[in-house]
Amino acid sequence: MTVSTYDGATGKGETKQYSKYYDAGDWIIKGKLGVSVVVDHEKKNIPVLHGLQQAFGALGPGDLEATGKVTIYLWNVSNTKHSIVFRKITSGNYNLELSTSPLIIAPKSRSGTEVGQIPISNYGLEIPITFSFEIDGNPSSLSLKLNRRTFDELKKFFGPEGVPPYPWYANKENGG
Repeated sequence: MTVSTYDGATGKGETKQYSKYYDAGDWIIKGKLGVSVVVDHEKKNIPVLHGLQQAFGALGPGDLEATGKVTIYLWNVSNTKHSIVFRKITSGNYNLELSTSPLIIAPKSRSGTEVGQIPISNYGLEIPITFSFEIDGNPSSLSLKLNRRTFDELKKFFGPEGVPPYPWYANKENGG
């Protein structure tokens, strides 16, 4: 998706190329266990047909809707194993029930699992979610705002020399 802006006062313009990926991450247990949630925007339209529809002004309300494939990654940076049960992801008025069996996250490891799909906006730049879970037997939740990444951000955060924008990487940015 390409978004161009123009500031009439300064005469400056800017164009951003957005990817199909949204993500955000935070601590579940501060300094020990982090979670990142990634949504992969899955388009429902056929590119050539969609272009023709757009050219003729034939796009309808359904063109605003898309589907996002949700993957959850767990980052255990501690020396202790943890057990987590995913319960639910809420985005807007939509609830994705996640009654899964407990996952054991080994010390100093990363694991991920695809958990389902949620409805998203075809032209959105962020997805607010609330992620509900049980960690080591204790119910909890975490609210995140998943940002749609530009191609420049994907290279900066996830490329060969990239440092992901998650708190467990904060020390790596400073040489730690």
